Order: sequence, then structure tokens, then C-alpha cells
Amino acid sequence: MNRSFNRRRAARLITGFCLFSSGVLYGDNILLIGDSISLGYQYRAQLYAGSRHNIVHTMTNALSSTYCKMHVREWLSKTSQTWDVVHFNAGLHDIFRNPDNAAPPQTAVSTYQKNLLDIVEIIRNDSPCAVIVFALTTPILPQETRLPEDVAIYNSAATNILADQNVYINDLYSQMLPNQDEYHVADGTHFTPEGNQFNAENVVDFIDSISRPQPCLWIDGRQVKYVARSNGVYNVYFSTNPVGGHWRLIETNSLGRGEVRSFQMDAGGDSSGWYWLGAAAED
Repeated sequence: MNRSFNRRRAARLITGFCLFSSGVLYGDNILLIGDSISLGYQYRAQLYAGSRHNIVHTMTNALSSTYCKMHVREWLSKTSQTWDVVHFNAGLHDIFRNPDNAAPPQTAVSTYQKNLLDIVEIIRNDSPCAVIVFALTTPILPQETRLPEDVAIYNSAATNILADQNVYINDLYSQMLPNQDEYHVADGTHFTPEGNQFNAENVVDFIDSISRPQPCLWIDGRQVKYVARSNGVYNVYFSTNPVGGHWRLIETNSLGRGEVRSFQMDAGGDSSGWYWLGAAAED
């Protein structure tokens, strides 16, 4: 299924007319993408989440932001899962200095920022209903090929460039910083089992803190598709005149969250803005 969509057209079509109650993202399918730090906490995150979430890792080291950008599309499509949350990270390999700290970082800050924007764009095109979370790089101790201050510089650059992209920032850096002497192993980058558990709990707790988004609607050709984000019942409407309040009930969804549903637009309708859509929780 091609889940890409034209956001410019969708913006004209989708009204955001939703009366959905807020709540935490329970029972969601979560994809983790990241470097070896995320590989260290991924299975602990699933254990900590229990039945609240289905947490999947690509089981591939995402390495630098450049490498991540090259492969993120294939990682997103490895399963037929509809992702509710994509939690990703890149940074430790971008600040790597070869052969030593006298050399510049492997990825320039401006390139790093451009790569992050491209990754977000790819995620949105593949999974338009997914909540996107970027995890800041965890702190490091002084090393021959990495500088602790570079972590702070690149984290700041990531935060600045993603600030207006509707991306949640999970500040694993600040959470770990006062604890790094306790949790770092000898290489000054990776963490003890207790440190990995600390990161895992912070990842799950952060996702749990995100308010539940509204039901998601998007355009795929001449079909309107949507994903339920709740076990409750809600109605999907359309109208050619939303200002006048002339809404017509398309269907009532009672299948619960996670199902990708779709319906064909009426004859004469297309994704040019003639039809408007909304979803509302059933009283």
C-alpha cells in the first residue's frame, strides 16, 4: 500500500474537526531507530512497557544521520505494521573525529540538520499518522575520537532545526548527564545494564506522556484513509460546506485502534479541496 500523501492537498481537505478526548498512547505500535545506545535499551523498553505498547527496533545500528537517511525508508517498511510512534536518534557517529580529535567531526552541523529534516520527511511520507520523537544523544566522557562538548552542540542543532517540525524531543541527554559517571562503561559512550534500564524507562515514560493525537485522516489518490487511535467508537464525516455545518456521516468506526480504514470519495470529488473531513468521538 502506498501511504505517501500530498500534504498541501490534504491540508485543504482535512479540517481537524475532532472532539477526541486526550490521553496517553496506550497499546501503540512503536518503532525504535537509532545507534548502539538504542540497541542497548530496546528490549528493556519492551519489558518495562509490558502490554501497554508493542515496541519494535530495526535491530540495525542506524550509525550516522547520513546512513540513517539512506536506510530509514526500508526500515519503516520491513513489516506491514502501521506505526503509531517512530522514535529515532542519530548523533554519536556524526560527531566522530577520525583519526583523532584534531580532525573535524565526521558530519558538519549544517549537514546533520539537513539530514534530520530529510529523515522526518521520509517518516511522514511513509507513516503520515505516526507521532515522531527524536531522542537527543546521550552524554559521553572524554575520548580520543569524540568530544563531550560536541554532543551538546549537535543536540542543540537538532533541537533548533526540529523546533517547528511538530517533532517531540526526548531529552535523554539531560536525564543521563548527572548519572553518567555511575552508568557509563569503560569506553565512556555505552552504559551498564542499569544505565540501559534507566534509558529504557525514560523512553517509555516519555512516550506515555504524549497526549493522544486526534484520529488521523489522509489522502491516497481518490481514497480517504484514516487510523483509529482509540478502542472507543468514533464517527467519520465529510462535507462540502463545513462552515454551514452540513456534515454527512461516512461511517462509524468501532474496530478499535490500529486499523487502516479507507473509503472512496463520491463521484465528482477529488483531493482538490471540494470535500472536507472530520472525525468526532461518539457520545
